[in-house]
Amino acid sequence: MGWYSIIFLCIGGIYWGQMPVNPSKFRSPKWGNILVSAAGPLLNLSLGILFLILLKVSSSSPLAELVSSQFLLLGARINLILFLFNLLPIPPLDGFHVFSEFFPSFKPLENSPYGLLALMIIFSTGLTSGLADVADLMIRAVSGM
Repeated sequence: MGWYSIIFLCIGGIYWGQMPVNPSKFRSPKWGNILVSAAGPLLNLSLGILFLILLKVSSSSPLAELVSSQFLLLGARINLILFLFNLLPIPPLDGFHVFSEFFPSFKPLENSPYGLLALMIIFSTGLTSGLADVADLMIRAVSGM
């Protein structure tokens, strides 16, 4: 996890792990970094869509009594919020890595403490509620709820 992640877990209730990646093995360093960085948010988007599909299927089938629609809705909402959050162009989030590949002048900010400061400000001021509102709009648009 790392020290920053442990401290942020204690303060903000969220943590992250690091996946070891060897960029020298990429065929194309730029696109390899973009694909690796986009994998996490795309997985969250896929899981959010999967939960919404399961919600639609279970509501119109005999399985409605066995499956909790609130659980499926919560799973979709959490994954869509994580998708949007990870796309923010703030280091150390995945969105920054994708963003910095298209705008290389931002690469020096990758190891600066300003990213963690920005994340602390976002969490302490409640700006993440905007991400939740966007996720709710996405859910309403897809599921018609």
